[in-house]
Amino acid sequence: MTEHIAAGPAPRAGEQGFTLLEVLVALGMLTIGLTTLLGALALGAGTRRGAEMRVRASLLADQVLQHVENELLAEHPLPEDWEKDADLAIPAANDGEAAAALAGFPGMAWRASFTTSAERPESVLVRIEISWRDDGENDGETFVRILPRSVPLARRVAQRKQAQ
Repeated sequence: MTEHIAAGPAPRAGEQGFTLLEVLVALGMLTIGLTTLLGALALGAGTRRGAEMRVRASLLADQVLQHVENELLAEHPLPEDWEKDADLAIPAANDGEAAAALAGFPGMAWRASFTTSAERPESVLVRIEISWRDDGENDGETFVRILPRSVPLARRVAQRKQAQ
């Protein structure tokens, strides 16, 4: 006589295992869930990188603004004998002219342009454009500020002495 050896406990009546189709559906759902999670993580990393670049652009814009106030506006004070808008003009500046003064921002470029008006000659509208490449695409921010334009203190003192 031949004896049969059972591989495990005998199944009870009404008990069944998972079918192949049920296992494949469960694996598909797991795959979709993991793919969605990884996509969300990648999107979050890209958003963080973009926010970091905008913060760096803001810091660079602050330094450019200080450079404009301390250097460029001091070199181009408000002329006392101006007659037309062209007399109030200030030439545009960019990162090539002040690269040493504003180091520490690799991959970023800036440009400052100035708008003056005969109606308000004591003010200058400064437009600072910061640009960089992010994931192979050009990106950038623009910052606008109104700065006072006045005659430097030493020049005002000299003018008052001459007037007396």
